[in-house]
Amino acid sequence: MARNTSFEEETSALMSGSLRLRHTIRIEVVHHLKETVQLEVRQRIPVAHDGDEQVEIVTRDVDPEWQAFQQGCRPIRGGYRWKLALPPGTEQTLRASYVVQIPSKHEIVGGNRRKG
Repeated sequence: MARNTSFEEETSALMSGSLRLRHTIRIEVVHHLKETVQLEVRQRIPVAHDGDEQVEIVTRDVDPEWQAFQQGCRPIRGGYRWKLALPPGTEQTLRASYVVQIPSKHEIVGGNRRKG
């Protein structure tokens, strides 16, 4: 399994001044065993604080589709998962992208670039 991420920052609308922080996740899974396996891959994306209307997070292209993931004992926000059945000798690529839009005068704590 290999997980790779990429990041792009773009400015939009000179007068309103917002930053669009585009994140892409790519996970490659290679199955070398002789039996079909059931695999669950979990991923978290950022969430805005409740009531923060200046921050917008939009999930974009996801392939294959994932589903929201709610952890039972310690709930997390922004959790998703892919559930796959991988036959022997197969490869699968999971892709997702999301955009964090913030006012250009703001910066995310720790910097705009998020480590994957």
